[in-house]
Formats: sequence, structure tokens, C-alpha cells
Amino acid sequence: MSAFKINAQQVSFSIQAHQDDWQLFMSTKILADLSVSDILNPKMVFITFTAGDEGNGVNAFGAATVPYYLAREKGSLYSSKFASDISGGILAIVPTVQIATVNGHKISKYIYGKTVNYFLRLPDGNTTGAGYANTGFESLQRLQTRKIKSISSIDRLTKYTSWSDLTNTIKAIIVLEKGNDNQVWMYTPSLNTTNNPGDHSDHKYASTAVQDAVKNMLWVGIDEFINFQSSALADNLNVSDHEDAAAIFSVCDRGLIESKYSSTFNAAHKAWLPMEYHNIKRSPTGSAPFAPIFESLAEDNSSSVISGRTDGLTEIPMLVSVVSPVSVGNNIKMLLKPSEPGQLNTFISDLYGKLLYQKNTKVENTGPLVISLDNPSILPGVYIVKNILNGKYVDSKKIVIQ
Repeated sequence: MSAFKINAQQVSFSIQAHQDDWQLFMSTKILADLSVSDILNPKMVFITFTAGDEGNGVNAFGAATVPYYLAREKGSLYSSKFASDISGGILAIVPTVQIATVNGHKISKYIYGKTVNYFLRLPDGNTTGAGYANTGFESLQRLQTRKIKSISSIDRLTKYTSWSDLTNTIKAIIVLEKGNDNQVWMYTPSLNTTNNPGDHSDHKYASTAVQDAVKNMLWVGIDEFINFQSSALADNLNVSDHEDAAAIFSVCDRGLIESKYSSTFNAAHKAWLPMEYHNIKRSPTGSAPFAPIFESLAEDNSSSVISGRTDGLTEIPMLVSVVSPVSVGNNIKMLLKPSEPGQLNTFISDLYGKLLYQKNTKVENTGPLVISLDNPSILPGVYIVKNILNGKYVDSKKIVIQ
């Protein structure tokens, strides 16, 4: 039994064009961030821009019955799950897709352990950015250079009507997922054409999009990774890191193999695994604003809605830590620091918003306050603790009950 530390959190963002990019070019950094002390409650948010469909759209080919992009997406989930598991995450089954609505756009989203995956499923732009006939020659590059006026996800869940529509959506994801981390890091393909020449168009324009999105968000640090060019550089990973990179990529490749597509664990891809080169472009400065309310899952568990607060409450940090073991049969003791005296209402709900426990506490002053949630009678799992002070302020955090 161990206490679950809640308030401190380290959030990082991995930005990539295709489902296997982070595994090939920055897996060591991803794994290092996921492996920090659980006191920091690490979370890695993967934002994958394209469907990586190579012009096939939603079609399968060869002996496969599953669309190529979904096979690649499943492989990417396998690798992020594996990275979470070997860094000390809680083992569970592979997650199923949710449909999140961000900035008015429906986006496929998966949550597992220490990881969150967003797949925008935009058309593969081809190496040159020209796109493919089967997906209307749509690409990130052609949208940014105004050769096309809009771009749609290949599953037709949504359409982005401009470059700013796309970048504003990325900004919304970052603000949402940063939680209570005041400064975050973003890992993205390098835009330095001297250090990273000849890169895939989708790599460059996925990075351009996210860097445009955070241009004025100085609390987001930018760490640029060399992609295609890295195979021309000297090996720089030690044996252990190289083995981890190979394992993570092979797990990703499993998504293709089990769907009866050809393996990509070949000489061309293996050449990227022994090295990892990156350069800090911008360190985070200042502090992020308070995040809007997280999200609520629909009653049918099929979608989630992400937006600003609509209940009139202001999100502020109150919950400092859980000070008792969080396990079935124990009372849950929490340390809070309320901002004013008055009435504190504490709620525990499941991830779908079902209320399971409620307690009301009188707050005498603004000093540290320990409250005990007695006999919660809750089964093992992940839950949301929400504290509302005087009907004005709210603080929501996840806890794990073992």
C-alpha cells in the first residue's frame, strides 16, 4: 500500500506526423520522462497529426481486412502502452478509442496509464508534401502554404477550415492536458534544415503547426529532434537504450503484422534506432494559466467533450496531497490549502461522472486543512476527486484506489 501523490505533475508532449515517428527518433527521451519518480505523476501526451495512410485513405490492401491507418494506429498504442508499462505503470488492457471534441473538432483519443494519445488522422502528405490522389491531394504542407483551403481527417470525423483552425485546436489540447503543470516540454521534429535536411514534409509541417500553436505560450519548452537525417550520424545510444528503442519499435510493428501487413522492422528503419539527436530550441519561462476543467465522458461512454468551464467555477489548486494509503477499506485523508474560509464540498466520481461519495466540510481559515473521507466503500480503480469551495472555486484531481 502506498500513498498516491496528486498535486505535483510532470507533463510532456510528443509531437509527430506518423504513428511510428517517436519510436524511431525520440523513444529514449520519452521513456526517461515516463520513468521519473511517481511523486511527479508523469504524463506523456502524444499528438499524431496524420493517418500515415500512404494514400490508401480508409482502405485495406493485400491480405489485410483492417485499414492500413488503423493497423499503424494500433501499433502506436502498443508501443505507448509498452513504454508506460516498463516505466512502472499500472498494467491493464489496451484502451479503446474515445471521440474527444476539441475546439469543435472530433478527434480519436486513447488513455492508458501514464499516456494519452490523440490521433488527428489527417491525410498522409507524401514525402514531398504533394499528397495523394486518393485523398484529394490534401496535406499539411498544402494547407499551410494555402494551396488548399481546408483539410479533413480521412475518417471524415472533422474538417479544419484553415491553418489557424488546426493550430488553435493543438493549442486547446495542450492547455487541456497540461493539468496543473505550470511549465511543460514539447518534443517535435527539428525545423533546422542545416541539422535536419531532407526530412519528410509531414514531419516538418507537423512541427510547424505545433510551434505556431505555442508561439506565445512561453511556458512550453521546445526540444527539436533530428528525424530522417539521424541515420547519417554516429551511434550515440548505449546498449540498454538501443535495446529499449528496438523493443519499443518492434512492439509498434506488431500492429502491422497482426493485421497482415508487411513488417517495417527492416534495415531502413533499424538504421534510426542506435542514435537520438536533439537540441533545445526554447526553455520554458513563466507559468501557465490555470487549466480549464478537464473533460466529461458522455453517458454512452463513446465520446468526451472538452471545453472551457461552463459552470461558473474558477479552477484553482487546493489539493496538496493524499496523506494516507489509498486502498480499499481505508479512509482517505487529504491535505488541502483553501483560499478562503467557508464551505468545502468534496466529491468522488468515476471517470464517467457517476457520483460515488460526497462530504461537506466547514473551512475556518486559509491554513492547511486535513479532511478525512470516511468509509468511501469504493472498489479498486481510477477516480476523480473534486473539491468545490464556496460554490466559486474548484480543484479536480485523479486518484488511484488499490
